[in-house]
Amino acid sequence: MQRIITTNSLNSILFISFFVIFIPLVPIGIETEPIISFFVSVLIIIAFGKSADLLKKDIIFLSVLIIVLMIYAICQAFFKYDYQGIIEFIKYLIGPIIFLGLRISKFSISYSLLKKVIYTLTAIAAISLFTPGIYVLIFQHIIPRFASNIGSDARGIVILTPEPSYFAVFQTILLITIEKALSQSANDNEKASERKKLLFLKYLVLLLSLLTKSALVIIYAIIFLIPDFKKINFKKLILAVFILLPIAGLLIYFFFSQNRLFDVVELIYNLTKEGNFDWTAFLFTQESSGGTRVVLNFLAIAAIGMFPFGAGLGSFSSMLNVYGDHYNLDISKHEVLGSIEGRIYPQTYFANLCNDVGVFAFLLIFICFANNAIDSKNFKLKRNACLLIMLFFQSQITNPAFWFLLAVSKINPDEKIIK
Repeated sequence: MQRIITTNSLNSILFISFFVIFIPLVPIGIETEPIISFFVSVLIIIAFGKSADLLKKDIIFLSVLIIVLMIYAICQAFFKYDYQGIIEFIKYLIGPIIFLGLRISKFSISYSLLKKVIYTLTAIAAISLFTPGIYVLIFQHIIPRFASNIGSDARGIVILTPEPSYFAVFQTILLITIEKALSQSANDNEKASERKKLLFLKYLVLLLSLLTKSALVIIYAIIFLIPDFKKINFKKLILAVFILLPIAGLLIYFFFSQNRLFDVVELIYNLTKEGNFDWTAFLFTQESSGGTRVVLNFLAIAAIGMFPFGAGLGSFSSMLNVYGDHYNLDISKHEVLGSIEGRIYPQTYFANLCNDVGVFAFLLIFICFANNAIDSKNFKLKRNACLLIMLFFQSQITNPAFWFLLAVSKINPDEKIIK
């Protein structure tokens, strides 16, 4: 009984810790600092690791990946006197440790905790939206470099993050938790009122997502709006579309039209209409700010062709111009990349692995799909869509949302995620 209480308490602390990752706790120059999440996960592993079943495919693949990264770090330190590899190894270790903590604790939280977290974020969002001056006064010394976004019509509100698009971390953690619970409740005689409560929380998170006006966040929101087609009355759906779509279109146009997603769509439309559309030019020059992630990730993943066993941990910054030359891209002329000082990294865990350890990066793919639970097709669709974005577009090395999604995917239907 004591153990159950302890694991529940640790799971609750771990869940809450995901929403303070943008508060800098140590001066290491990393915007995403899941330090609390990491240490709580270590505590879970120490306390309950001995009694856990660690001989599972995903955990074995993860262990092999950690060993590979450790070997690279040690070899760089001993043979190249490059101690940056040790730092990169520690960064690489954060996500897997959180994943192991979630797996060993058989993660679950209470509905009450989920509700309190979402209501707290909603209250903070209201302050940011209606009284931005008060928001700045409260959070300017807590959250780095966020104040420049306040009051901008083109950008939405910020909610405990440095910029609107970073809300995607909170968004995916909350929505994948709710979707998992809805998927599990569909398999038993869960009360309809409980599902309605979860759906209310889901739509509240989606509303917060729209208020950020972030293209990435809105894309995630669209994914989680995909209905379960097996349960749809198509006559009612068609009627609702005809009635609600024009209204939704007008609301989006008047209240959310000034955001990154609309800007990108408008730019693509204009270039296509002019007959002057080129993907390379679009990502590298026309949409250089938003396209930076795509350029960095493409170069890092494509690096496997040049260095099958990787260029070394943390080597991407020094290799960036080499990759650019190989693909006839002048990095110095890029609006964003050409002016960045200091180290620069690809924007996903997988892309970083491709550059650093080459073909060993594909161990991550095995981790993604090993031991996944038998979930509804609707949940799998949403999970896999999020997974694709996190693998190839955005999910920084220290971002816990990616590992949370993987861990939740492996929770069996009989192990309730919300109790």
